[in-house]
Order: sequence, then C-alpha cells, then structure tokens
Amino acid sequence: MTLRVPDERQTAFRREVVAATLIRWAVLGELVDPMTTAGLVIIFVGFACIKRRALSDLAASVP
Repeated sequence: MTLRVPDERQTAFRREVVAATLIRWAVLGELVDPMTTAGLVIIFVGFACIKRRALSDLAASVP
C-alpha cells in the first residue's frame, strides 16, 4: 500500500471546514456540538500527523 501525501487543495479544504465552524459559532451564535468538536480535533490531529516533520523543524528552531 502506498501512502499519499495530501496536496494543498485537500489541506485547504480542512482549513475551510474549521473556519466555517468558527464563523458559524462567532457570527451566527450557533452552538458547536460535541460531535463537531470531535471532528475538528480529528482534523487537527490528522493535519499535525501529516505535517509532523515541518512542525518538528519549527519547534527545533524556537530558542
């Protein structure tokens, strides 16, 4: 099985989902239910796993 790294369109889609949820909460005053929160956490963890090398380089460069 070959692992594919998501391209920028796919990661942009993930950012749009998070931004849309935050705007819905901030502007429209809608509550964010636990399932939505769990989904956002899963997206964040997945993004962090995909970008782990860049994140570790960034953490190493901070004094």
